Amino acid sequence: MTDFTRRTFIRAGVLGGTVALLPWGGRAVAGTASAAAGAVQPGQPVPTGGKMLAPMAFMFPDLPPFVPDPDPDTATTELMALANTLLDPNVTAGPGNRDQVGSFGSSLTYLGQFIDHDNFLDGEPQPTAFFGRDNQGNLLDPDGSIVFNLESFRFDLSSVYGGGPAVSPQLYASDGVRMLVQEDNGNGVRDLPRDSSGVAILVEHRNDENEIIAQVHVAFLKFHNAVADAMPGAGFDQVAATVRRHYQWIVIHQFLPHICGDGVVSGLLDGSIPSLYKAGNPNAPLVPVEMQVAAYRFGHSMVRKAYELTVSTGKLQVFNGTAADLHGGRPIPSGRQIDWGNFVLPLQRPENAAHFNNPRFIDTLVSSGLFTLPIGGPGGAEASGSTVLPFRNLLRGFRYGLPSGQDVAAAMGETVISPADALPDNVDSAAITAGFSGGTPLWFYVLREAELGGGLTLGRTGARLVADSFLGSMTADKDGLLHDNSPTSRRWQPVPPIAPAPGQFGLEDLLVFAGVAARP
Repeated sequence: MTDFTRRTFIRAGVLGGTVALLPWGGRAVAGTASAAAGAVQPGQPVPTGGKMLAPMAFMFPDLPPFVPDPDPDTATTELMALANTLLDPNVTAGPGNRDQVGSFGSSLTYLGQFIDHDNFLDGEPQPTAFFGRDNQGNLLDPDGSIVFNLESFRFDLSSVYGGGPAVSPQLYASDGVRMLVQEDNGNGVRDLPRDSSGVAILVEHRNDENEIIAQVHVAFLKFHNAVADAMPGAGFDQVAATVRRHYQWIVIHQFLPHICGDGVVSGLLDGSIPSLYKAGNPNAPLVPVEMQVAAYRFGHSMVRKAYELTVSTGKLQVFNGTAADLHGGRPIPSGRQIDWGNFVLPLQRPENAAHFNNPRFIDTLVSSGLFTLPIGGPGGAEASGSTVLPFRNLLRGFRYGLPSGQDVAAAMGETVISPADALPDNVDSAAITAGFSGGTPLWFYVLREAELGGGLTLGRTGARLVADSFLGSMTADKDGLLHDNSPTSRRWQPVPPIAPAPGQFGLEDLLVFAGVAARP
């Protein structure tokens, strides 16, 4: 099977006949399914579903881009210098290494990555030129064309379902309802379905970037199949709709409160915090550049250098360039089927306690593994460009013309952290402080704001950017859980047998119902 990942996208406008955008935003592998669905140009309805690609647009289009230095080369040098200050000097992984001890667990880090891959796909691996914006606030590429999100910001699991069984049959069992899963990949490990060369059969190949995200995807495949078993006689559309509701429930009631704080989430839902997000077309909600390119990349600071997948694997580094690390693009090796009791606190048994993977604090330190990203090849996290993830984030924000964190916080009416206070104590280079004396890159600002607030959740600016965008998307989307639905009288809630009790459902319950974890 041809591997069409985001690395084969050049820009939505030049997809040609290679990849089709499908009814709810997924992508089909080129070939018969793609030819049947037809290719699509930016802004044009998708033939099979009438949906449109959503532009990436600025939530605050009137705020000026933050520029560390008028000379682009000097500014780029300063951004690299700032990125290097994020390298965690503690090269070990374990207690004391900026861990959120007693937190829900590192599963939230990778649920966050799964959510990202389900909703956002930027076709530019590493921008090398400056982008602009039009008078509607849409992001424009260097040629002046609108930049479109190549996914569907609708929390619809298009990353799992593609175009459904009729358009993406390679994902489905012969009954056209259940998803394909490898219960044993030949290494004694439950795995993604793979072809004879070990390439995962997915529409979203980013979900095979590392072994943890791959096993999150497997859990969703298994959950779908378990829901199908609980709905005998139901067709694919009914089963998928039920799965999506449970997924969105987790995002609203568990993920966002853990990451953004209960106060911000409840305030946006009851209207006491004003919503600033404008969805535009409900079939293709806009993707705020400030959220997708900056605030939602907070999760990079939560990634550990190493994880213990089971009670016996020991610490395995995410990326270190060896066969022993957790890079993806291959069948999961023997002995590495995740024990979710090491990742989810409600599933922890006594034997898991010494091996539990807490996430790191949200702060201005990043594990060293994210300074040595694998580039290119089947296991590459990125197609090209720098191996230093913090630099990639800062450079993207600069090239895209993001405003400073101070300007965004002020526009929201939040307390503004001064440029001097936004630089942590470990930043003592005159060259760096000169470049950021007038403002702070938005991604760095979001991390610093969280750090100054204790690092357990995002600060107010970052939290509002993320939660407002997420909740606004699900409110605008006619199939979203919050659409036309008062927060005080929701018409749907999870119930047994899928949920353990009415209105009670979290990631831990999904894993248990999927059959990939057990309650302690």
